[in-house]
Amino acid sequence: MKKSIWLIVLLMLTLGTTTWAQNSKIETGIIAYQNNEFKKALDYFNEGLLNKAELSAKNIPRAYYYRGMSHLKVMGEEARAMAGKEPSEEQAKALEAHLLGANDDFKQSKATDDGKWGKKVTDALNQYVNVAFLQSGLMAINMTYGKGVTPEQKTEAYKGAVEAMNYSVEIDATNYFPFDLRGQAKLGLADSVGAHADFTSAARLIEANTHTRPDLLIAYTYYRKAIIERYNQHNVDVALATVDAGKKALDREWAKLVAKKAEAKPDQFAKDQKQYEDCKEDLGKFELDLLLNAPEKLQQAIDKFKDATVKEPKNYVLFVAYAQLLEKVEKLDDAAGVYEKATQIDPSKQMAWFNLGAMYVNKAVKLYAEANKITDN
Repeated sequence: MKKSIWLIVLLMLTLGTTTWAQNSKIETGIIAYQNNEFKKALDYFNEGLLNKAELSAKNIPRAYYYRGMSHLKVMGEEARAMAGKEPSEEQAKALEAHLLGANDDFKQSKATDDGKWGKKVTDALNQYVNVAFLQSGLMAINMTYGKGVTPEQKTEAYKGAVEAMNYSVEIDATNYFPFDLRGQAKLGLADSVGAHADFTSAARLIEANTHTRPDLLIAYTYYRKAIIERYNQHNVDVALATVDAGKKALDREWAKLVAKKAEAKPDQFAKDQKQYEDCKEDLGKFELDLLLNAPEKLQQAIDKFKDATVKEPKNYVLFVAYAQLLEKVEKLDDAAGVYEKATQIDPSKQMAWFNLGAMYVNKAVKLYAEANKITDN
């Protein structure tokens, strides 16, 4: 009996010592973190979390949070050490391991949260981890446009972008940008169905106005979505509706910038205005392409563009589009007049001049052919 009691007491003392030891590793890790000894902190947290069952309940989410932050700090140190250099495959994998480790740790911290760590974890995920995923996805896509990039390298980059955006969407499913980036990567992988689903999700979030800063480039979310609807789904009506929605969304973003014009620097506002005009022109050109290739919609398109030129008498793109439609239905004299107005709106742009010249050349060719048929000298 006495022997049994002593064994129980000894076992209890041993368990208490082990629990204390595990918790002390977490405390030591936090001190190391606060002293900017991030690699040491990681080692302590790794040891302390090996036997999670022996940690006190309050220390579990705390340990995961600080280990996640340590991963980020070490990742930052290693990235700065190789600044300006091309990282080796091993170095790139180490950086990726820290980022994924931080992501996993913050998720574990949130899952075991005792009510004190939720906001800190959410802030860390959004401000650090998600930003890193978004940057890596954007860099991967940009890499595919580089000179000398092989098809195999492009495929790997697109796959990497999809993987990074999967994590980003998991962190914040209210942000349109990762859906748009993932859609672009899926397009690169010839997955038009998956890409369309992502662009649709991105457009829905844009309509819900979940983004906080004005962003004129959202126009291209609709542009890419409409491209798939036109060329993969062969649905001109849906594509036209998407372009129209994109033009309205673009105008909403521009209105936000105009409302803050007094706060903006003049050169930045000028750049924004140029970007707005470029985005609007691209959407307008694609809308025109859709209408020109849908004969049953030509008269509807002519009426629409005629009204639009009255409302926007200085819109170069509208006038060129209207003239092209008139040319399509053989109203050449009317088309020439509209092209002339476009050249007056912006003499520096080439399209109206070129189209007007080409139209006159074509007219001259027809007249010359008719003249050749005359036999009476």
